[in-house]
Amino acid sequence: MGDVCSRRRDAEWIAPVVESRLPVGWEQLQVPGKDQHYYFNPMTNQRQWDDPRMLDGLNPQAVMSRAYQPFGLQPPDITRGPGNKETGGHVFLIGGTADGHVSKTVEVFNPKKDYERENYKGLDVGVTPLPHGVTASAAVAYKNHIYVFGGFDGWDVSDLVQIYNPKENKWTISETKMPTKRSGHGCVINGGCIYLIGGWDGEKSVLPIDRYTFSQFVRGKQISDYWEQTGQLSEPRSHGVAVALYGGCMWAIGGANERGKALGSVEKCDVRQPFEQWDTRNRMHFRRSSHTVSVLFDSMYAIGGWDDQKALGSVERYDAETDHWQLIQCMGNSSPQNEDSMPRAWVCSASVNSHMYVFGGHCQDRNREAELREELGEDFTPLESDEEEEEDEKPEVPDKQLHSSMQAFDPVHNHWTTMACTLKAAKSGMCAVVLDNAAYLMKGGA
Repeated sequence: MGDVCSRRRDAEWIAPVVESRLPVGWEQLQVPGKDQHYYFNPMTNQRQWDDPRMLDGLNPQAVMSRAYQPFGLQPPDITRGPGNKETGGHVFLIGGTADGHVSKTVEVFNPKKDYERENYKGLDVGVTPLPHGVTASAAVAYKNHIYVFGGFDGWDVSDLVQIYNPKENKWTISETKMPTKRSGHGCVINGGCIYLIGGWDGEKSVLPIDRYTFSQFVRGKQISDYWEQTGQLSEPRSHGVAVALYGGCMWAIGGANERGKALGSVEKCDVRQPFEQWDTRNRMHFRRSSHTVSVLFDSMYAIGGWDDQKALGSVERYDAETDHWQLIQCMGNSSPQNEDSMPRAWVCSASVNSHMYVFGGHCQDRNREAELREELGEDFTPLESDEEEEEDEKPEVPDKQLHSSMQAFDPVHNHWTTMACTLKAAKSGMCAVVLDNAAYLMKGGA
């Protein structure tokens, strides 16, 4: 009887993950010529009579063990951290680059909407466009508003703060500008303050951390919002550094150094301590710039990016107990060591409703040295390499292949699925923000 009760509790506890639909990758098919159904997973070529929802709901830990055991990995703890309950949130995909131009478009993805069954392939674009189009910006949600900081507008690095009110479907530009121009940076929010980390100001990498404090009442007096510097990174991180708030600490992961070379190093700063010291943590398996980081349940994931030669499809999960990064299923559901599986750089991500989603990005074999040679001309200094290159040869920079697709990661099954819906246009360099409540209810909402 105790086992039955335990299984029932497990079923109730796992319900937010399993929902009422089939798990990712599964579909129900009919036996030819018979009024009988079976279940098939084309990605694993697995067939069975039992409903996978029942198996997963009654014994989730066994399902997770089967999913992670082939890779020698411990499954995440899906009872802890953000993502263990449904919120009804919408993911706002802001700005980016499409067709060689900086975009003002804002698209909205609703993770609870069945786009395939409703035969609705595109995302909603009913949101008012940005007043100032940017790519490689950073954004957060605070008190049901979205704040977009900096970015590159096609001509220069921006220092603007753009604020979106979803109830009015209206953008405004704050009168208070950022103290430092930034693009390819990241931001986190903690304790009512926003921290801007890393990035490029148009001339050099930005080391100092800028903190924005919202206006507030203190002892009956109104104090206006203000910016201040609070500590700095231990090394330059630009060109798409990924940041996250995880385990009570701010994290700066990867990015590129002053010479534009991708980094595999990681550092963190405890938000409960004075912001003077960033501590170095263990490196990732791959050097990454223009990648993305998401926190889901008790784990932090580094996804995609550049390694100076090509776009990456590999995914790494951080184990806080051992301070090590573990390679997990690639975005193309291939071996964790296959970094070429569904590669995406300048990609963005969001964690909502017990899944992790990635959006857009681009892929190509990249020659960073060729780009720097083209950009710097006579000031170019060759990157460190084991092979010498003939001086007369000037490598070509391949065209970018932009993604309009998006993918979902199911942590229970350790599995990626390409979503039925797509972006209105293939884009890279977007930023993704989740609004948790139902304020986005205007006509045309997703």
